[in-house]
Amino acid sequence: MRTAIALSLNSCAVQTSDLVTQDVGMEYCEKLGISTLVTNKVVNGKTYSDNTKTLALGGLTDGVYNYELCSAYAAIANNGVYNKPTLYTKVLDHDGNVLLDGTGESHQAIKDSTAGLLTSALQTVVEEGTGKACQLDNMPVAGKTGTTTSNKDLWFVGYTPDLSTAVWIGDDASTNAGYTGGTIPAAIWRDYMYEAESGYTVKNFEIPASVRSSMEKARAARAKQEAEAAEKKKKEEAEKKKKALKDKVKSAGNKLLDRISGRSAEKSGEKQ
Repeated sequence: MRTAIALSLNSCAVQTSDLVTQDVGMEYCEKLGISTLVTNKVVNGKTYSDNTKTLALGGLTDGVYNYELCSAYAAIANNGVYNKPTLYTKVLDHDGNVLLDGTGESHQAIKDSTAGLLTSALQTVVEEGTGKACQLDNMPVAGKTGTTTSNKDLWFVGYTPDLSTAVWIGDDASTNAGYTGGTIPAAIWRDYMYEAESGYTVKNFEIPASVRSSMEKARAARAKQEAEAAEKKKKEEAEKKKKALKDKVKSAGNKLLDRISGRSAEKSGEKQ
């Protein structure tokens, strides 16, 4: 079940990328602060570009900075508003004068409705999928696991209504760790966020009313389909049992008639 959910999300990402084109995907990556994108990078005579299908699954030529990935997810949590990461807010002198202002760039990277839908999908990863290990008590979590080829790089990036955190495990030697993003990275994320969230009040994600309404309708439709499927299966099993019982009674009746009419004895004699 967990693997199926993870695969379906990845599949949806690739299919959506094909529908909107990779050009749009590159554009949104830039809006969300990913600075490592390449389109015409030549290495040893070979040209590399991130404008391919692998973009939908994070397959970037030069990878991605951990803090940029964390900021991109933070934008989803922030109703689509991207805030450029900074290591400080303001530096003041003893008189209160601003010496350095770390207020970064801020812009609407994606629509709030899109952010709401993404949050809903990423909550499913945590509630039912590969990110189940990072669940927090009484605090909603949305996030995504990531595992590169041969398990060389492992990720879990997730957020709550207050904080966004990215965990990466790997090394420069590209060692096969033998784990996936839903194991150790998710556990590290959970333990860290458990402490980091201790000072925050429990609350839900701010999902636009229109999106929440659509989600509720979709859940209701899915629940109806599941109920109808369960009822159909129940009826089919009842019919199957009824037929089996009918066949059993018929068989017993035939045997009884054979014994009464002497056919059983005749057949027994024929065999001898």
